[in-house]
Amino acid sequence: MQNYIATTFGITAEKPFFCQHVFNRPLSNAEHNHNFYEIYILAEGWAKHIVNGVVLDMKEASCVVIPPAAKHLFLQQSEGIEMFCLSIYTPEMEQLLDAYGIRDKLLKSDVRVATMDRQEIFHARNIFRQMRLPQNSHNLSCQRIVLGMVLHSIMRKMIEVEEEWIDGILAKMNSPEYLKEGVPALLRLSNLSHAQLCRVVKKRMNMTPQEYIKELRMRYAGDLILGTNLKCEDIAFSVGYLSFSHFSSSFKEYFGMSFLDCINLRRIAKAKELLGWTAQKNLEDMCRDAWRWQTQNPNGYAD
Repeated sequence: MQNYIATTFGITAEKPFFCQHVFNRPLSNAEHNHNFYEIYILAEGWAKHIVNGVVLDMKEASCVVIPPAAKHLFLQQSEGIEMFCLSIYTPEMEQLLDAYGIRDKLLKSDVRVATMDRQEIFHARNIFRQMRLPQNSHNLSCQRIVLGMVLHSIMRKMIEVEEEWIDGILAKMNSPEYLKEGVPALLRLSNLSHAQLCRVVKKRMNMTPQEYIKELRMRYAGDLILGTNLKCEDIAFSVGYLSFSHFSSSFKEYFGMSFLDCINLRRIAKAKELLGWTAQKNLEDMCRDAWRWQTQNPNGYAD
C-alpha cells in the first residue's frame, strides 16, 4: 500500500484553515499523513476510516480528529456520502486545545469517533456550503465556529469530561483585561458561538454569560473600592463599564447598597486602621441628637 505525505493546502499562520466539502465522491484510499491537524465530520452516509491501524466506523453525525503525522485512509464508504474536512494549522489548533485543557489527553488517547448533535451538524453543513463560495473560502469566523462545535463534541464524548472544561475558561475571566472586555473575550477564549456559550455556561453555572460577567465585575469593583483609592469613574471603567450611571445602578442591584455607601465603608475601615477607633453612631444619629439638643436649648448654652 502506498504511503505518502499529502499536500499542505497552503496552510500558514496567515491562512490557518482549509475547508473541503465532499459530496458523493471517492475519499482517499491511499495511506497518507499531514503536518497539520484534520477534522472529519460525516453529515450523511457511512465510512470505514483507518487511522494508525485502528478501524473507525464512522456513521452519520460522527467526527474524528486526525493529529499531525497520523497515517490514515478510507477503506470503504457509502453512496451519496457527505463529509466535511477542516484542516488546521498546527500551532493554531494546539493553542485551542491548550485553552480547553485537552491537548495531552487527545494526543495520548487512541483515536476515537465522537458524535455531534443534529443542531451542530445542521450548522456545520450550512457553514461549509457558504464557505464553498469563493468570497468565503477563507472566512476565519465561520471556520472557528465549526472548530468550536467539533471540540465541544470531543470534550463531551471522546474525552468524557462533559462540561467541566468550561471551568478553566471561566477562571481566565478573572484576569482584568478579559474582565474588562467581557462576553466577547469569553466567546474568543471558548471558541464557541454565542448560542453554544449560553447553553454551556447556563448548564454549568446556572446563569447566562452576561450574568456571570456581571457578577465577576461587581466582585472586582467591590475589591477595588475597599482596597484602593481609585475614583468612582476609574473603578467603573476598570471593570468594563463605559457609563457610570449604568455601573452605579448595577452595583446597587448586586450589593443592596449604593456605590457611595460602600465608599463610606472604606473610609470607616481606613479610620479604624489608622486611629484604632470606630464611630458608634451614624450620620442619622448625629443629626437627631443635634436637633433634639437644639429644640431643648433654643438659645444655645447658658452664660
